[in-house]
Amino acid sequence: MADAAPKPLRPGDDLEAQWKRFKWEFAGHVEFDTHRSRWSLQMKAKYLVQCIGLECDYLHEGASAATKADPELLMGYIDDKIKPTLNACFERYLFKQIVRKPQEDIDQFVSRCRSKLENCGLEEGEHVNNNIIDTLVHNLEDLTLQQLLFRTPQAELTLSKTEQGNQGQDPSPQVHQERGTRPSGRTRPDHQRQHAEDTQIASYDVEFKMDTGAEVNVMPKRVLDRIYNGSYVLQPTDIVLEVYGGTLLRPIGTITISDCTLNDRSLSLQFVVADVESVPLLGLPSCEEYGLITRSSFKTKVRPKRIYQVSLCVAHNPPILYNVNVSECSVPPRVSPAKRKVTFASPLVTNLGDLSKAHGKVFSDVKSVISCYPNVFTNSPGKFPFKYHLDIDPNIKAVATPSRRVPHKLKDRYKNYLDQLCKDNIIKKCDNPVGWVSPVVLLEKPDQSLRVCLDPKHLNKALSRPFFEIPSVEDINASLCNKRYFTVLDFASGFWHCELDSQSSKVCQFSTPYGVFQFKRLPFGLSASPEIFQKAVSDIFGDIDGVLTFFDDVILSAKTSDEHDVLFRKVIERAEQYNVHFKPAKLQYKQNSVKFMGNIYSEQGRLPDPARLEAIKNLQNPNNVKELQRFLGIDNFVREFVPNLADDTNFLRQLLRKNVEWLWLPAHSEAVDRVKTKICNATALSNFDPSLPATIQCDASQYGLGVCLLQTKPVAFASRGLTQCEQNYAQVEKELLAIVYSCQKFHHYIYGNPKIVILTDHKPLVSIFKQPISTINSKRITRLVLKTLAYNLDVQYLPGKYMYVADALSRDFLKCHPDEEVLMYQVHSVTVNTVFSRDQVYVVSTKNDPLLQEVMKFVKTSWPKTSNKLSVKAKKIFHCRSDLTVANNLLYFKNRLVVPSELQNQVLHLLHEGHQGMVRSKALASQTVFWPGISKDIEDFVSQCHVCNRHAPLQRKTEIVLREIPELPYEVIACDILDFKSQPYLIVIDSYSKWLDVVKISDKTAQSVVTVLESLFAIHGIPRIVLADNMPFLSHRCQTFSEEFGFKFVTCSPHYHQSNGLAEKACDVARKSKCQDDTEANLQKCLLHYRTTPIPDLNASPSQLLMSRRLRTKLPIRSSVLKPFVVPDVHSKLCLKQKKMQQNYNKSAKRKDVSYDVGDYVYVLNVLTNVWEPGIIMQICKEPRSYIVQTTGSALRRNSSMIKPRKNDDPVMSHEACLAYNAVFSHQPPNVPPQDQERPLRRSNRTIRSPQRLNL
Repeated sequence: MADAAPKPLRPGDDLEAQWKRFKWEFAGHVEFDTHRSRWSLQMKAKYLVQCIGLECDYLHEGASAATKADPELLMGYIDDKIKPTLNACFERYLFKQIVRKPQEDIDQFVSRCRSKLENCGLEEGEHVNNNIIDTLVHNLEDLTLQQLLFRTPQAELTLSKTEQGNQGQDPSPQVHQERGTRPSGRTRPDHQRQHAEDTQIASYDVEFKMDTGAEVNVMPKRVLDRIYNGSYVLQPTDIVLEVYGGTLLRPIGTITISDCTLNDRSLSLQFVVADVESVPLLGLPSCEEYGLITRSSFKTKVRPKRIYQVSLCVAHNPPILYNVNVSECSVPPRVSPAKRKVTFASPLVTNLGDLSKAHGKVFSDVKSVISCYPNVFTNSPGKFPFKYHLDIDPNIKAVATPSRRVPHKLKDRYKNYLDQLCKDNIIKKCDNPVGWVSPVVLLEKPDQSLRVCLDPKHLNKALSRPFFEIPSVEDINASLCNKRYFTVLDFASGFWHCELDSQSSKVCQFSTPYGVFQFKRLPFGLSASPEIFQKAVSDIFGDIDGVLTFFDDVILSAKTSDEHDVLFRKVIERAEQYNVHFKPAKLQYKQNSVKFMGNIYSEQGRLPDPARLEAIKNLQNPNNVKELQRFLGIDNFVREFVPNLADDTNFLRQLLRKNVEWLWLPAHSEAVDRVKTKICNATALSNFDPSLPATIQCDASQYGLGVCLLQTKPVAFASRGLTQCEQNYAQVEKELLAIVYSCQKFHHYIYGNPKIVILTDHKPLVSIFKQPISTINSKRITRLVLKTLAYNLDVQYLPGKYMYVADALSRDFLKCHPDEEVLMYQVHSVTVNTVFSRDQVYVVSTKNDPLLQEVMKFVKTSWPKTSNKLSVKAKKIFHCRSDLTVANNLLYFKNRLVVPSELQNQVLHLLHEGHQGMVRSKALASQTVFWPGISKDIEDFVSQCHVCNRHAPLQRKTEIVLREIPELPYEVIACDILDFKSQPYLIVIDSYSKWLDVVKISDKTAQSVVTVLESLFAIHGIPRIVLADNMPFLSHRCQTFSEEFGFKFVTCSPHYHQSNGLAEKACDVARKSKCQDDTEANLQKCLLHYRTTPIPDLNASPSQLLMSRRLRTKLPIRSSVLKPFVVPDVHSKLCLKQKKMQQNYNKSAKRKDVSYDVGDYVYVLNVLTNVWEPGIIMQICKEPRSYIVQTTGSALRRNSSMIKPRKNDDPVMSHEACLAYNAVFSHQPPNVPPQDQERPLRRSNRTIRSPQRLNL
């Protein structure tokens, strides 16, 4: 649609496709519109930017002014920005991998080929057509037609001719059965000749079909059952078969049969067993080994008919297809019509007992095990029989990184090491590196050997990590319970057992001084490597009971010696089957206690590793109560492994009692040494595992730093003292220095880890690491943060009382040695520009502010330990001293400017300039400015804002005030006047019985109301209280009437109808009755039904409650029921009902009621405009929550829900005038009869002259 504007672009994977469609739609939208087509180029360019939308405005942000003025130039600029950088060589490689899909039309296939060639760097024309012709010919299924096209001269082989030849190869929508085929030596009709070999298995003649398109041998389960009568054992497998047409078939297992004889040649063959009805298949490798097929030249015309296509895949990777170019295979002529027989001689093992008998070897030591299995125990890495694939995000651009420098001492060893890896088929040289190229980290082992690890910082961001559950220490501990015999195996270069496919291998290229190489095996350092390897190891050994795998470590556990031997042989056979190699030096064979994952496991349980506790051993004796508390805090951290620790620390804990003087004795030192010995011998320090999350606890004291590396359990401890210069740092800088020290101290543990959790007891550091470096004002903090950029840190807050180890180490640090390296780096350029509208004003005001100058002095030097010696104003800022920094002669709290006192009022006006309210003004201040008590100042400033107060929303409701429940009928009644179709009605309802009277009145005057009430009182009696609105019940006539009859009028606050809710409810009942039928007869019928209907919760009608009898209606009723009787417990039931109503109402009443005194300054709500106006309390009414408020124009009576407090900054009248008015108002007699005096004339007193025309 040309009239509709194109949809805005949205970021995503399909941005390039969106942009292509957008350009097409935009061109039609602009050019085909008569109005827009006449626009100037600049106008069209601006319209193009508008149509692109805000979400993708980054696409044109960097364009020049000239580019933004021309739509064609702007589109070209965005084209270059969206279109990814393409490699023509790689695109041509992808084009050569194109295979025609099943059921794909020839035109669709040609179109797909042409689309792939667009990025191959070929000129349109003959080169493109020739490549498409080659692809079409190579994908032909009809060999005769393919050979015919091969013999066609190049000049006659055009694209149109090739397409015509391929039209006959298009898949038909129907499959027709072949008929009329002459049998070939078979009794079944329609049988075609196929290449097959007859074999003999266990005295059975078995015919195998030669399938050169298959990479494995396939044995149907029914054939295997017939041969061995079900007495065989299948091994689990991850192989997946893909038959011709794309259908996947998962086999039930594999079996290896030795001594398979054919043509006097015996081989051991492995068969994939599947539950299918086909004949057994002999794959291409086996056919070649038996000599059934030979490799010949390209012109070979004879080849076997492809029956199945078999593919091999690993469960977590896409299938890896093994395609065979069958045109290079030929079948030798059959020598004799006699059947060729294959004999399977070796017996099959059916259970573990047979396995033990077949291989009944008992090893006495480790050497005998290694000598018996030299192919398994070797230092060279093995290779799993699977290929693994790495998933790369195609939207992330590949990064190529140059090589790093290598020390001269290591260069020769490095070169020899690379040559050896190439020889071992671990890596290979890349002549034309393309795409991802990562640097490597060269590590030197203690035995002077080297290890090459990828440093794929950028590659890991593009890798899609597989999700596989890693076994936890708790799971391993539970599995090793009550086991007596253990064996530990360690993979030889574990990750290198995993072979990568060709595409994944090209991603793992790395740069060296000797060129670019690529890993053919799974390298160390990839974020996906641990999960891939763990899954591969679990797939191989995970189904064996008693075997646990944790990355490259395997542990076997058994309760008896025989069970262990059977289990060990099973693991060795599985290792031989999958080509697994273990390190001979790391073998711990059949021991009662082994070291595994940093713990010592035995039949009795597990013991912690006692190594790496040098820092704790060097802790000094406590000098005061706080230091002793920190020392005892370590006990709680490691008490799980120390028995009776409380008894050992009891003597020390006596010093913590109140009223006990600190006195350190030699016995205390002995107790500390005893406790430290137990802790160091019991604390479990686990070996660092790069695949597990790492946590570092960091703490800094006045004179030292303490850090602890944790992975569920401690891994390493470290502490050091601060230099004289570092002791003058602010506390926030010392805590940050502890984090930098931990990163550099544990660099070999955490470098390259995807996430390192840092626990600190200094909460401001959490916000510092979350904000951009450019927003940090302190240069020292900026330099320290820059040192941590090489690590992926997640800084979290942990209260200091839980950081026992790091806190103790920071205070009992190891003294710095003179030759210790100082962790300092040079930052060449760090510039932080603070932008102010009037920056010099803040600098001058800060310089003239004595409080800020005092604080800046402490920040630059050091704060006192306590705030006793500080000034009163400085004490207010003492609690946030660790977050204060100085930059550009200005004081900052975190990242907020500390405003001088003389500019604070000006800043308050700026914060509340938009009248956004108290909360949003505080939120704005929390990001920009600070001073002590800023929140209170903002609250006071906003609460005094007249604009905000006048237009404030209505107040929330308060808790309900209950009226007294009457004990007798017609003791308390409620009245109101209902207007229905311009006809007034007087509504009267009894509070006790809910008896309702609706009487039509002529007008709303007091006399009309009094007349009706007199008639009702004559029937029901005179009540004690009448609840009503103000007018006309406050008139002199009504007041005289109440005095004459001896009752009292209680009126509600104006415009607050909730206070007379009973009358309002009665008005609703009457209104519904009149809405049904506006006749007097219908009204009386409705009233009769209302008066005779039982009230909920009372089970009695209004007539029963008022008259103690039921009224007779049109409904049939027995006479006995109409007899009078008094309803019992009415008052208690009414009280219970009122209490329930109060509870339900108060659930949502969140505001507390505010009481006012005479003279209080308030705001009162104008009910006409919903604006709050200033006023003053003149009188407190007798009714609850009701006040007389004097405003600018008049005195109003209002409920407290329409009143809110106000500061005395805009008085309506003076306090003295208010008191005088209240005295006059309160002493005026409420009921004064009118005197017979002449009323003043209220109309104009001018002479009225009638027009002459009216004088008729």
